[in-house]
Amino acid sequence: MLPSLSFSSAAVSGMLKALGRRWGEIAAYMQEDVSRGSRFIFFDSHRLVTSSRTMELAERGYDSKMRCMPQTNLVYVYSLSEGQGTPVYYKQYAGSTPDVTAFSDILRECGIKGSDYTVVAGKGFGSEEDFQLMDDLGLKYIMPLKRR
Repeated sequence: MLPSLSFSSAAVSGMLKALGRRWGEIAAYMQEDVSRGSRFIFFDSHRLVTSSRTMELAERGYDSKMRCMPQTNLVYVYSLSEGQGTPVYYKQYAGSTPDVTAFSDILRECGIKGSDYTVVAGKGFGSEEDFQLMDDLGLKYIMPLKRR
């Protein structure tokens, strides 16, 4: 059916590079799902430890196991409505970027605002500045407080 389809390393590498250049289109496509009756917006992050020496965003940082290794930080935004979860945004950060720093950046960028939405995120995303930002955007939120 697809005679020109190739899974060689050069073909896959070229396809991933071309896809990566279309970030704006990918983000716009994913955000369409936010307006489809979404009520809850979930934030999650994942640290990807790597031994690659060519990844631009691979920097030493701490993961949940307190390992200080080269890694990247991926932050995902999911929408939940009527029992269906959909990824609506994501962004990659340097491994040294803490979740709390990435949160305000991605919150501004992804365009979610208004009292129709409730943000749900872990304590690693919360700071006084982030709570103020969510208030300014008119968002409701559920987020555990850090212990002092």
